[in-house]
Amino acid sequence: MDRPSSSRRYAFYTSSAGYYYHRYQLRKAAKTGGPIIDPFEYPIPGGLHTVLVVPNRKDNYTYVVLNNQTRDAVVVDPADPASILPAIEKANVKVLAVLTTHKHHDHSAGNWDMAQHFPGVAIVGSPTDNIPSLTHPVSHGDVLTISTLVIHCISTPGHTPGHIVYHLQPAAPEHPGSIFSGDCLFVGGSGQMFEGTPADMYLAMERLRELSGSTLVWPGHEYASPNLDFVAVLEPSNAQAVEGAVKAKERLARREGSIPSTITDELAWNPYFRVHAGTFDALVLVPGQPEAIRQHRVAVLAEIRRQKNVFSPGLTGGN
Repeated sequence: MDRPSSSRRYAFYTSSAGYYYHRYQLRKAAKTGGPIIDPFEYPIPGGLHTVLVVPNRKDNYTYVVLNNQTRDAVVVDPADPASILPAIEKANVKVLAVLTTHKHHDHSAGNWDMAQHFPGVAIVGSPTDNIPSLTHPVSHGDVLTISTLVIHCISTPGHTPGHIVYHLQPAAPEHPGSIFSGDCLFVGGSGQMFEGTPADMYLAMERLRELSGSTLVWPGHEYASPNLDFVAVLEPSNAQAVEGAVKAKERLARREGSIPSTITDELAWNPYFRVHAGTFDALVLVPGQPEAIRQHRVAVLAEIRRQKNVFSPGLTGGN
């Protein structure tokens, strides 16, 4: 979502009036060139599922996850009906559920339209987050079985109180799973803590770090380039981040995204994801008591967030 300059602007954006502002932004984006990334398909290893990537607005991502055999599908964060509905029709899939990571309009604004076009579709999300058109509330640890899709719900507060990451289980143990991480985890970054605390975001990062390194990461925005530019300044010795920043720019020039990344990638270059390792401890004075180390790492995460806000003050999105 657009970065608010004050709590008052944020309150407006998350209100019903903010919905109409979001629709205005969609129309404006369409007139000024639309998304910076072209749509594409990604067959998940194992052959059973495919992810259709449908960019919208400027840098948002909506995903259609489909079974290649039955053509059943779920849609993740349908923010723009004008882009996602034609993509669904072209793919000739049956939409069984909408998975909403959080309440912000650039992720949830199309829920009502999806419910109208697909009667009986399940609208999934956290009741804490006031998800539009919600029919199936979920919380941490819930497991969804939708056709052949088995999806674990991971509560990841910080960006919003009810933010949920959806973990698609692999078709077989030797294949990777996928997470649809909304505005919790980006390539090389994390969403702003609009309604949460550094401790909330630290908990979210802890939960996602437990996943297999091969897990594919599908974020809510294409933010790899500015994020990895920041990491290259924060940690100039991180060769993988420096190289990743260059590659991200090259891909953008070809209208290609930097997704999916993997949990292994994020453990190599994402500073929010690596606070636990002590890499950035020197950003905040080290506490005198060993038992205070976790609180110290939370403070480090907060300091990384502060520096990122200074590094890119004009960047759109909750990045």
